[in-house]
Amino acid sequence: MRVVFISPCLSTQESYRGSSLFILDIASIEITPLPTTLGGDYDPAWSPDGNFIAFTSLRENDEAKIFIYDLSEGTVEKLSEFPYGLDLQPSWSPEGAQIVFVSTRNGPYQIWTMAVDGSNQTRFSASQDLKNTHPAWSPDRETIVYTQSSGEGTVTRLVSARYNGEEFKEFMIQPEVNLVPMREAEFSPDGVWLVYESWPEGNNHDIYIMTPNGTNRTRVTVNPALDFDPTWRPIFP
Repeated sequence: MRVVFISPCLSTQESYRGSSLFILDIASIEITPLPTTLGGDYDPAWSPDGNFIAFTSLRENDEAKIFIYDLSEGTVEKLSEFPYGLDLQPSWSPEGAQIVFVSTRNGPYQIWTMAVDGSNQTRFSASQDLKNTHPAWSPDRETIVYTQSSGEGTVTRLVSARYNGEEFKEFMIQPEVNLVPMREAEFSPDGVWLVYESWPEGNNHDIYIMTPNGTNRTRVTVNPALDFDPTWRPIFP
């Protein structure tokens, strides 16, 4: 069993200048650095088959673009070639055929999709001036959930939209309480739950779970320190 992580990392940020990617082998505790350059590599996302790692990098002109690392060949390939704007936060579709990511190539942060070879880059969200980040696919590939805000200092919320080729329509995921800040959601492998980060009291960030329609909101960490970036353990055959 292996884990990919970034270092150094002092706090949760959107960009990690000077960071690199490393793979930790759980059994041997051996750490292997991945090929890196000056700038910074972050936002690693392992493909469902375990053969590739998609990530964001500042290695070209200090501008965020998406790259993919082939673990068997030891090669790095650039996926996002658009000359303007930022491309970041890649996430794989369940079957590994597509990548959903964030881009500013047409103005504000919006959600885009592309094939794993970088082709067919298509804008998915149409949220006007709202900022969309941290996308994640549902296990059935029918829904994409992401974080949305209207600017700095505003309450972040979770939004979902159907990925079915029809007219784009967003649904705000509202828990059974007053509007509270929520971000960086991820579907459970069976699609029954969302795990996410929230700080309803205003300061302390903890991990919560709820159903995709916002019910059964449950706090799962209670710690005075910041808890963030939750992810699920995959279901193994």
